[in-house]
Amino acid sequence: MYELRMPKFGLTMEEGTITKWYKNEGEFVNKGESLFEVESEKIINDIESPISGYLTKILAKEGESRKVGEVIAYIAEKKEELKKVEEKEEKEIPISPLAKKLVKEYGIDISKIKGSGPGGRITEKDVKEYISKYKEEKSEIIEPLTPLRKEIIERLSKTYKISILVTNVTKVDFSNLMKIKSGNLKEISVTSILLKILSIVL
Repeated sequence: MYELRMPKFGLTMEEGTITKWYKNEGEFVNKGESLFEVESEKIINDIESPISGYLTKILAKEGESRKVGEVIAYIAEKKEELKKVEEKEEKEIPISPLAKKLVKEYGIDISKIKGSGPGGRITEKDVKEYISKYKEEKSEIIEPLTPLRKEIIERLSKTYKISILVTNVTKVDFSNLMKIKSGNLKEISVTSILLKILSIVL
């Protein structure tokens, strides 16, 4: 089982945030194919799969951050390995086939769903109720800042503190310009005329 870890893009990078998974659990990915998108303090990168195999288990969901080097997912090189993991999960948390299909489709962590079926079995209804509740809660949640946004805010805040705020007011006589505009340029805005003049001058 291959351990997929949070990559490091620069000397100062300490953690990254998963912004998108291009594959769901159980899906096959080819070596060199874009597998997920990660955001650091400075850049957003598409990360390619280092091997061909089945995305077995996603440990870091979209929107979650992990330290550099932490395991974020597992890739099974053979289908037999994938089946063993799925069988193990089914024994630990019983789930119906339809519910399992929905869980894979939405990338849901089944440990967060409480089963209402016999023996705590997770049913299709349980998954749909969880999805509905999650959507309602998410609409009211303030999303945490990503590393890139944190960096932007910190730099803007620092610039604001050390910069001298100056307002410059310049008076310009537009009399001649307005005379020209009132002639053959009635349908053209003053802004358009100024932009044309600036493009010629610069």
